This record gives sequence, structure tokens and C-alpha cells, in this order.
Amino acid sequence: SSGINAEWPLRPGSSLSLYYQNVQGLIPFGQLGETNPILDTTKILEMSTYVMQNKIDIVILNETWLKRSIFDNEIFPLTQFKIFRKDRTAWTHPPDPTNPKRFRKNGGGVLIAVRSDLDIISKEIKVGSGAEIIAIELTTPSGAKFIICTCYRLRLCVDTTA
Repeated sequence: SSGINAEWPLRPGSSLSLYYQNVQGLIPFGQLGETNPILDTTKILEMSTYVMQNKIDIVILNETWLKRSIFDNEIFPLTQFKIFRKDRTAWTHPPDPTNPKRFRKNGGGVLIAVRSDLDIISKEIKVGSGAEIIAIELTTPSGAKFIICTCYRLRLCVDTTA
């Protein structure tokens, strides 16, 4: 995996490990337009293995390409991670009535996974934006709060025929 792995200090002697990666799709490109796509099992296995071997506490993924038909437990075991995600929808990327080529129905998507066994409370913060953005608040037993946020912005498609 080629992501960013960092540690956050919580208090002296403890920290949270954080992993970020733009995965460029957890489903094969050829399945992108399918209503019920299959997962790229090789990519899922490689990422999951890295996360488990390195005892990553928080995983942040962009450009997941996930759809409603894919369940959270197909990405990470729900017994080990609490998953927050926002997949691409017409609400997160509505069509541009003046230029339909600027809308990509498939792709995008963001995900944050927090290890279930951490002694922290994690909750999603509602963001009133139509973008693919997700924010979570983590609260430690001492009451310290952290906010983690990720977003994915679609590159604009340019009409080259004009």
C-alpha cells in the first residue's frame, strides 16, 4: 500500500495511528457503472492486511467508488472497525444543467474507519454540504476531543469538443 501513516499523541505514552490513502477505487474500473459491482478483492486484502499488521487505529480513504449495494463489513470487519462513509450520489455531485459532461455519476466517495476497541467515543458530525465530505468527532476518556475530516472533490470534466 502507498498511503500516509502518522501518529497522533493523545497523552504522554499513548498515541493513535492514522492511515490515509486515495485508493482510486475499491471496485474494478470495469464495474464502475454496475448497480451491484463486485469488490476488488486483491486491493481490499492488501489494504486490510496492511491495516491489521500495522495496528492502524483510524483509516481514511478517498475515492472509494463504493455504492449502496456494498456493505461496510465487506471493507473491514464490523467487529474491529466502526465505519463512516459517504458514497457518491446525485446529491453530493448533482448534474450541471448547463453542461451534462461535468457530472460523473460513478466514482468518488470517502470513508473513515475507527478501530472498535479504542477507548474513545466516535460520532459523525453532520455536514450540510452536498460534497463528498465526512467528519467525525473523537472523544477520549479524559474528555479531549479531536475532529477528523476528509473530502473528495471531483475534477471538472472539460468539454473538448467546443
